[in-house]
Amino acid sequence: MISAEAALCLILSVTEFAAEHAECYRRVSFLQRRRPEKGTSLELVDATLRIFAMSRDSRHAFLTNTSNSRELTICLEGQVMQEPNAPFRFSNSYAEELPDFYVESDPMAVKTPNLLQFNTLLADELGLGVAELPSRDLAQIFSGQKRLAGSRPLAQAYAGHQFGGFSPQLGDGRGLLLGEVKGPDGSRRDIALKGSGRTAFSRGGDGKAAIGPVLREYLIGEAMHCLGIPTTRALAAVATGESVYRESTLPGAILTRVASSHIRIGTFEFFASQQRWEQVRQLADYAIERHYPHLSSDADRYLLFL
Repeated sequence: MISAEAALCLILSVTEFAAEHAECYRRVSFLQRRRPEKGTSLELVDATLRIFAMSRDSRHAFLTNTSNSRELTICLEGQVMQEPNAPFRFSNSYAEELPDFYVESDPMAVKTPNLLQFNTLLADELGLGVAELPSRDLAQIFSGQKRLAGSRPLAQAYAGHQFGGFSPQLGDGRGLLLGEVKGPDGSRRDIALKGSGRTAFSRGGDGKAAIGPVLREYLIGEAMHCLGIPTTRALAAVATGESVYRESTLPGAILTRVASSHIRIGTFEFFASQQRWEQVRQLADYAIERHYPHLSSDADRYLLFL
């Protein structure tokens, strides 16, 4: 299993970002090793993401002047942004407009959800209004234990290619779309869980995720975002307090993922492979209206959508 440190190192090594910010990784990793009693992958993820969020000048000053872990902590605490002040509410255009495209499902119950990482910068961007919530409440929300107003958890149906061949039915085997939110800029984005338990599409799997892959996706997704590469974002990582059984026994976790939508090529393939052309048209209309509304009234909208 690749560690969070190795994942970050990989990203830094294959981009131009590496040349400018390799010192960032070296210093954070070095400072972590000087704190063995607290030297965890979580600390590295937290420190590195906050450094990435700094301006160029602030980051340069930080990297050239920081010499011990105390300065690291003080500097990072000063970078945390405040979130809005009111709980958010979900909307559900996917569930309401595409009733044949999913199966509703509840997240699994977990023993002791514990917030590992919360992306305050992204929460602020989305206008979620969770600044006053304690960590235990955030852990309840972003592990699916506490359902917020408007949420309709669902597992999406889709097809795709797997293990070298086409599979006509894959679907969300361990993920659930909780709903959609509109940010202060008016853009609509999905909020979904990954590792939240079995669904109708689990195909014999347990629907769970281990903490290593969850942190790896969190770290790599946010690093890609900082590099200007369009990708899904990570909002939260929550430990479940339960074991996940793979090649060995691992601690479990749930990732909260944010995307402009979770429409896939495989969503179209799911219905096209069954020659259900009306559903293909419905999905195309929905995707155009959501992502390219200026094309909605164009006679050639489907061709332009491609």
